[in-house]
Amino acid sequence: MRLRRRYRVRAVVGVHDLYDLALLEVEGPQLNGDKPTPLALAAEPPPQFEGRPVYLIGYPVRDARRNEPEAVARIFRDVYNVKRVQPGLLRGCLRFQEVQLLRHDCAPLGQTDGAPLLDLETHQILGMQTASRYLDGGTAVPLYVLRDDPLVRRAGLTFVEATPRDRQAVLDQVERLARSRYWNEARTLIANLYQRAFGPVAISPSSR
Repeated sequence: MRLRRRYRVRAVVGVHDLYDLALLEVEGPQLNGDKPTPLALAAEPPPQFEGRPVYLIGYPVRDARRNEPEAVARIFRDVYNVKRVQPGLLRGCLRFQEVQLLRHDCAPLGQTDGAPLLDLETHQILGMQTASRYLDGGTAVPLYVLRDDPLVRRAGLTFVEATPRDRQAVLDQVERLARSRYWNEARTLIANLYQRAFGPVAISPSSR
């Protein structure tokens, strides 16, 4: 029997005053005590923005306000509330005074509000899904513009600043150290390097 991990919401850290976004404090998994690897938040917008490959990961739900197009219903067999990976491309930005939104053409199925929008090359989170509609594209909150936002800073979120080349260099160094007798002495340094490259990732001696 497959066990499903559950994550309890401990508290609401805050609700943003401009964006449709809330930060929640979540407890660790209740089964087995295993912690998933945190997703990394991009600190900057990606280069070559327009047309950049991205993907959305979420659990689409049926939108009772409209019927899904026949093509979408046929492809996905009207199955909702399961994890879906929906690829697409960035299609520019929208600006409304202080508010910025990413445009993309992912998410043809149902509603996936709150799902992360990730860069296909770096696998870093670029934004959080807000809305979408079949053939009309979707929008997402660009989280990197909130890097210095008071709510985000108060929550202590970590944004990744390293380039893909930097991350590969860190991985190479960690792999070499993990096979050496200096692993335990170097754990603190390695944890700091990992946090800069990937976000708050936990490292333990059992990783060897």
